[in-house]
Amino acid sequence: TMYNMIEAKHHDWMGLTTLCISIVYLLQAVVVLRRQATNPKLLAQTVLTSVVLLIIGTSIQFIGFTTVIFWSLEGVILVWCALRWNLRYVYWAAAGLFLAAVTKLAALEGAFGTSPITSFVLLLNYRGLTYVTLAATIAGSAVLLTSAAHREIRYLTAAFYVACCTIIFTFLTVEVNDFFGRSLALAPGSITLP
Repeated sequence: TMYNMIEAKHHDWMGLTTLCISIVYLLQAVVVLRRQATNPKLLAQTVLTSVVLLIIGTSIQFIGFTTVIFWSLEGVILVWCALRWNLRYVYWAAAGLFLAAVTKLAALEGAFGTSPITSFVLLLNYRGLTYVTLAATIAGSAVLLTSAAHREIRYLTAAFYVACCTIIFTFLTVEVNDFFGRSLALAPGSITLP
């Protein structure tokens, strides 16, 4: 298999190779769309395979907050593609990708607090960029989805707006908490806990 051939000797190339294979599947899907093939199962299989490989390739190539940023960007692109080519199942793939990005962010060390607290910089930090990117891409997806006519998509749009507000609230709470934590740690006569 591809994994056995590449992983052992060329791990650094594994993510990029997976992304390239994803692009091949995506090009195949474009060909199927342009020929207006009557086999929707083949199109769905090809598109979803491309999406899964894109997600896997990103998670192999990048780590930490960078993975969340790229998954967020991929999510909004998937929503745009779903609207552009009227592929309803891609909406749900994008929703799943956003859910994975939120879960990954919540599981990352440093997502809810800076350590050591004295190194904290208010708003202008990589964690902040990650939260803002995730919230902006989910909000952008919700705005894009307002033009969709399907009933179930309206529920997804509402869920995206709620998720965006929740992410912004969490981000501001974490930043304020770290700001005051840093202020206390740097105050004269304060005791710094490990």
